[in-house]
Amino acid sequence: MSYINTIDLHIMGHWISPPGTLGGTTRILIEFVKRWCLDPDITITIHTSAEGAKTLEIYEVPQKVRRFVWQGVDFSWSFNPLNHTRQVLAAIENISMVRVSDSKLTLIYSATEFWPDVIPATLLRRRIPESRWLAGFFLFAPAPSRGYEGMYGSREFIIPDWRLVFNKYFYQRFSLYLIDRFADMLFITNESDSPYFLNRGFSSTQIRAIYGGVDLAEVCSVVPPKQTDFAACFVGRLHPQKGIEDLLRIWQKVCEQSPKKLAIIGNALVPEYEKQMHKLCNSLGLSNYVEWFGYVDGIPKYEILKRSRIYLHTTVYDNNGMAAAEGMAAGLPAVAYDLPPLRIPYPKGMIKVPPRNIDAFANAVIELLTNTDLYTKTRKDALILVRDWDWEKRANGALFWLRKNLNLV
Repeated sequence: MSYINTIDLHIMGHWISPPGTLGGTTRILIEFVKRWCLDPDITITIHTSAEGAKTLEIYEVPQKVRRFVWQGVDFSWSFNPLNHTRQVLAAIENISMVRVSDSKLTLIYSATEFWPDVIPATLLRRRIPESRWLAGFFLFAPAPSRGYEGMYGSREFIIPDWRLVFNKYFYQRFSLYLIDRFADMLFITNESDSPYFLNRGFSSTQIRAIYGGVDLAEVCSVVPPKQTDFAACFVGRLHPQKGIEDLLRIWQKVCEQSPKKLAIIGNALVPEYEKQMHKLCNSLGLSNYVEWFGYVDGIPKYEILKRSRIYLHTTVYDNNGMAAAEGMAAGLPAVAYDLPPLRIPYPKGMIKVPPRNIDAFANAVIELLTNTDLYTKTRKDALILVRDWDWEKRANGALFWLRKNLNLV
């Protein structure tokens, strides 16, 4: 069948982040869609939850992007089997309304590797043989025996977190099985993840590493203050993967040399964990030196970043870390653990220290804050690096790649 270079894009976005938080997969989806919908040869429909639809509204996704919203099932980040099954069934019912246009190529995009996105994408791909499936797969679950904290920087055996085993690792194996069998193209976060898929029959031309992006125009619209309030800033979800406990212990060591203030932007999906981190902060004597801002995004976030001197990227398991690029775009040199995947997106502008070495991290922070030459050079490198991170460039490049793979260019 021949098409007139037009695409009917159906996005499985049932796991779009609800209001009050924003995961990297949702950020990528929103930024791409806001730009792709301007192309007259693409029609876009997002299948999502009621909470996901609210997020699309908050982030001003144009109304020309159609929404199919499931009814009667609340979104939940939990992996409760009953609730999750209800989400999958609601998502399957949602896609039953999809009608195919003979003059357009049907492209299915599953925004996450979660079942409410992957299972409906698989069924829709099977139901429409002429369609193509673009699967988003952005982070492998860590090995169950090591967990997030044990993947890098430690060779000690860690007692398996059985919630991680069943809720993440094996759960993700099923998603990978479906993607391996039925997906036609892949969005991944980092080129370092491509060998897995290359070994399962995908070609290099079918895989696109996204790496995320930054709204450089928004960053530049924020006028820097005359003086900074914070020596450092962290942005991210409050979760063990992000190294929050390490962050606080690092800051304790920095304050032992010279008391300084740290800004923490982000919230926890599990309130109990956030309470634990606040309690740890107080027990370390940091109550006067850490300011918790909760979830902040857009211009208010960049205002806080520009009130800071450096960015702390304490994630202990990751393959990109888009928030670090946002900090660097705001003119903050960064310090991070030297995770092998991060060497690709961040070859400069970021001082890296051995994983889980809190002393080395704290020393790097102190050195960066006190060594003017090092600070100036690292900051300059950071600003040069993020020039290629602009969402406009990332979205246009991904769309051209898509058209090429679909033989529409």
